[in-house]
Amino acid sequence: MNLHRFDLNLLRALDALPQENGVARAARRVGLSQPAMSASLKRLRQYFDDPLLNIVGREMILSPRATALVEPVREALLSVEAIFEVQPEFDAAKLRQAFHMAIADFLTPRVMPQFLATLGLEAPHVHLHVERVTDSTMCRLLDGDIALLSTCCTKGKLAA
Repeated sequence: MNLHRFDLNLLRALDALPQENGVARAARRVGLSQPAMSASLKRLRQYFDDPLLNIVGREMILSPRATALVEPVREALLSVEAIFEVQPEFDAAKLRQAFHMAIADFLTPRVMPQFLATLGLEAPHVHLHVERVTDSTMCRLLDGDIALLSTCCTKGKLAA
């Protein structure tokens, strides 16, 4: 198989066509127009040198080749989707960063001792610059100068 000449987006069409039993429905499923899906089917037929789908009455019947491709195509698409779901593991202990936090004066004695103790254990290399809330705090938050703003508590929990 020459992947240099194969458009991998065609696999989405090849996956949708048998599931939807129709070009128009398959097109909607993958976000294409009906003519674009028809063009994809034409390209797939040329590439595999097989009709893939045959119209019998009002139904589209899979060719033996298309039937054999259903599972491998589905598995390939799931594998590709998994690539985009991979996220690097976050390890707070390795984080080396400084943050600016604004907190209302009345919350400082209630919240900060436990917060700082937990921060010291979980993220020992994080530096936190704590300041009180002022008239300019919201503007600084919107500008990205402050990473966290806490101004009130609700039902015993910190509200940011």
